[in-house]
Amino acid sequence: MLPESMAVSMQISEALEQLNVPYRGEELLEAHQRVRRASKIRNVPYRVEPQLPPDVLGIYVYLPKI
Repeated sequence: MLPESMAVSMQISEALEQLNVPYRGEELLEAHQRVRRASKIRNVPYRVEPQLPPDVLGIYVYLPKI
């Protein structure tokens, strides 16, 4: 089972690498800026830097009911 889990983990890692991370970072920054504008908080600098590769916090394995 371990070799199979490792193979699945590699597939997940590869899929995560294909995500458009810089674009998603820009979306996050824009969302923070909108909240600050709405709350009238001014002169607070923000920046978003992706920390690659993303962490996989868990993998669910669904087994058939026997």
